[in-house]
Amino acid sequence: MTPAWQHYDSVGRAEGRVASPLRLRLRYTTAGGLTNQLLAHLPTFVIARELGAEVVVPPAVSRPGFFRGNKEWRWESAETLLDLDKMKAYWAPRGLVVHKTPELTVAQSEEYPRLIQRNDPPTALYGNGSCLMMKMPTPGNDLGTIVQRTRQAALAAAEEQLRSSGATPECINLDSGNSFLRVAVFSTQSLALSTLQGFFFNATLVSLAEEIKQALGESFNGVHLRLEDDAAGWNERFGGAAGVVQAYVRAVQAVGFTNASTVYAASGLLFNGTSPEFERIITSLQAAGVARQIVYKEALVGPERLQGLHSEQLALLDVLVLTGSGAFVGHPQSTISVMAEQLRICAGFPPQTNQFLDIPLSEGNQQRFERFVRLAADYMPTGIARR
Repeated sequence: MTPAWQHYDSVGRAEGRVASPLRLRLRYTTAGGLTNQLLAHLPTFVIARELGAEVVVPPAVSRPGFFRGNKEWRWESAETLLDLDKMKAYWAPRGLVVHKTPELTVAQSEEYPRLIQRNDPPTALYGNGSCLMMKMPTPGNDLGTIVQRTRQAALAAAEEQLRSSGATPECINLDSGNSFLRVAVFSTQSLALSTLQGFFFNATLVSLAEEIKQALGESFNGVHLRLEDDAAGWNERFGGAAGVVQAYVRAVQAVGFTNASTVYAASGLLFNGTSPEFERIITSLQAAGVARQIVYKEALVGPERLQGLHSEQLALLDVLVLTGSGAFVGHPQSTISVMAEQLRICAGFPPQTNQFLDIPLSEGNQQRFERFVRLAADYMPTGIARR
């Protein structure tokens, strides 16, 4: 038993002190899909703010297409989606240290998608970085409980090292797998929303989204057509593609789309360019008298401008444009649709300007969306006029 431990055990612990401030670093992974990735970053940052920890941002992943049963993901730099330099600068004066993804070899980058499929922590890829390593506790989804248990576990690990070596660790890595659904953000709405304000997206995508919105004009409506092959299971209750298109027609009519509307359409069906299937959907919407014209990014900026962007960058571009639409229709099973809804509310659009297809969700899915995705359900921005 070291003298340092003896003093701490007899004096410091009784006074509720630690031998030195503990430097904690949250290292985590995400899930596949754009909003699933964003909804892994957000709760981690929320936890870090409450815990006084640093954040190590993981890589992003993209997909080759939207095919049923497809499980292939590809490593991408986190900075293809997030402006990490801007995020670091924003959070530093607010007491939160943000680290970019550690340098990875080609082999490690190729391993990362397999790691997230297994929901493994990034420990094996990153190494210890001269820090003590421990698995982050997972005591449920309540923020206060997560912070308390994590702090207790980190303190216990630091005490053990002090007892055995006479020195506390320089830092502690708190490693976890996918952080999607980690915190029930709706119960910590104020903290979640203020955290979201410190998220900044890839500047090239933001600039391109603004260009598209300017081309659309001052007033346009938006629709997220979740009709790709991997959504077929959700849409079977409508009797297939034709039925779900009619459900979209009913939804856009309910929220006030008319034959004078300019409509921006977002869909993974455009991933490989326009298709007869997509064109049939556009024709059906126009025939129903809910749009003067229906446009999409591929037509507005040209495929050559989008060449080289991966799947999740294209999805983020759509979300950024949809966030500025005067009215919006989405698919209730899609986290992208629900995230667009929430971002529109944060931007000052009334909740009633959002509409979803009339598909009854299972109780479990309904609860997941309400607890983990709808972080702005009752939010009223100050200083922003409702439109």
